[in-house]
Amino acid sequence: MLYDARYIHAGGLLVIIALLQLPQILTSSYDYSALAAGDTRGVFVMQACRASIYILLVAFGAWHEGLAGVFIGQALAFVLNYPIAVRLARRHHAWDPRHDLVVWAVTLVLVGLAFWLHEAEIVAALANS
Repeated sequence: MLYDARYIHAGGLLVIIALLQLPQILTSSYDYSALAAGDTRGVFVMQACRASIYILLVAFGAWHEGLAGVFIGQALAFVLNYPIAVRLARRHHAWDPRHDLVVWAVTLVLVGLAFWLHEAEIVAALANS
């Protein structure tokens, strides 16, 4: 009601953007454990790899599939960066596989629930962008 018709599909896009942020909770503390141990080089390598993979996949996705490709690239970038974050966390004895499994499960349930509740909005937002 507050916006004109140009923003009608913004709700579906916001749902997708929110869902893409969920997996980042998983590795948010891993770089802090490395910093606490004084491993600034390890954090730099992880962040450089994360940025490189993210930029490449998001740009590739945008080039080939538009906005849907951007979202797919972002999701794939997280999946490909996960082993790098785990490697750093394991080096500093900060990796908790049970925590990761629970966060993955909760994320998948929330993604499924969001798609179930907002499938029409998400499909419409991707189709009209």
